[in-house]
Amino acid sequence: MVKCPLCKNSNKDTVITKCGHAFCRDCIDSRLSLRERKCPGCSQVFDKSYVKDLWLDSQSSTGHNHALHT
Repeated sequence: MVKCPLCKNSNKDTVITKCGHAFCRDCIDSRLSLRERKCPGCSQVFDKSYVKDLWLDSQSSTGHNHALHT
């Protein structure tokens, strides 16, 4: 499970920006609606097309979580 560095919540849908930083969907959607289109982690510019869902595979045969983004 990933904890959003903005709201500190870890039980929400997680997304990843094009620069590789993970946040909850609510926080990123809120930023996009306010036209704040810089990554809160590194200030790299992004838009909605660069935000992807992040899925964690907790059933991995190695016992490690793997980040899968689409």
